[in-house]
Amino acid sequence: GGNIPGLVSDVLPLFLSGYMGRIRRIHATQRNHIAGNKSLFQLVEFLGLGRPPGANPLMERANAGWTSVAAQGSKMIAKGMGLNWESIELVSVEYALAPQRTVLEASGLVLEEGSVAGVRWTLVARADGREFYRLTNELTALLALGEGWRQTIETSAWQVEIDGDPSVVCTLGWPAGAEPHQSNTRLNAARAMNMLPRIIAARPGLLTVLDFPAAVAADGLGNF
Repeated sequence: GGNIPGLVSDVLPLFLSGYMGRIRRIHATQRNHIAGNKSLFQLVEFLGLGRPPGANPLMERANAGWTSVAAQGSKMIAKGMGLNWESIELVSVEYALAPQRTVLEASGLVLEEGSVAGVRWTLVARADGREFYRLTNELTALLALGEGWRQTIETSAWQVEIDGDPSVVCTLGWPAGAEPHQSNTRLNAARAMNMLPRIIAARPGLLTVLDFPAAVAADGLGNF
């Protein structure tokens, strides 16, 4: 029901692959602005925001978690595309630092100047003897933290770029005025709820999205 895994890291690339012939490489990117997250544990203890670079005691756990998530997604894509999955590697962890003292309103977290305000993981998976999949996961509490980091709230949260025949780029984000963290939370919840009818009707055992038809909005037009 999430977005990594559950959207940009696996489901969206698989969906796009249905409109392509031969595929050479997939690059999935998340640039998630998390200033609206109210959980101090997630922000400070798990991501290390507000701490000096490298001072997060749970960083190894975070690295292992994102590696496990990327392995799940890349294995699912490899299976769906008939590839022989071989390995996953965390190739880099990058930090962006707060340019000035900032207090995040939602959580009360104080980001002192020079403390971590963004983290970015890059992971690479190999299949059939070569890299076929790259996942970049960027989580930031501030915008415009430097070249290559998310600059504006209008920047799309997710992008999938596939080098193939034809090559495609697909971006997915929020409309103007939407609050990113709230929208992301609702997206994750809606995805899980919309899968429930399929899960209830499914055979017993370990299943993935490869075993189900695509989820659709179970509430239809709903009541607004």
